[in-house]
Amino acid sequence: MNLPKRILVPVDLSPCSRTALNYAIALARPLGASIDVLNTFETPPMVAPDLVINVPGQTPQTVDAWVAAEAKKGLDTFLAEIFKPEGLVIRAHTEPGAPRPVILSYAEKHLIDLIVMGTHGRTGVSHLVMGSVAEGIVRTAPVPVLTVRHTGK
Repeated sequence: MNLPKRILVPVDLSPCSRTALNYAIALARPLGASIDVLNTFETPPMVAPDLVINVPGQTPQTVDAWVAAEAKKGLDTFLAEIFKPEGLVIRAHTEPGAPRPVILSYAEKHLIDLIVMGTHGRTGVSHLVMGSVAEGIVRTAPVPVLTVRHTGK
């Protein structure tokens, strides 16, 4: 068994994904692994992606470009609040698309050895309605997946 050298942490910028990232950091340090943090984003449905919007104080841009820029800003803010040990390599990425296919594609394309991701622990109707990205990744990922449940404590 080879120990992981490249860990992927998909995040949705929630406290749950912060817990998963902190867990991945704790794993990566003694293994000498690097971490790729991935945040996916989608243009809201029912909105034309090439629609131009004007936000006060900003250059007019398409909805797609605005959503991409906001996703990057959100990820930068999220990572600024994480303790990063000296010497640990953390790469940040934002990618357009639905989370599950983007995460799986990223893992294959970038030779990821382990995926560490948070799970909200939804059950019943909320699980049925919301689905579970983590569950889909666990079932179909080409590499081991470690899920970390956020308890809110």
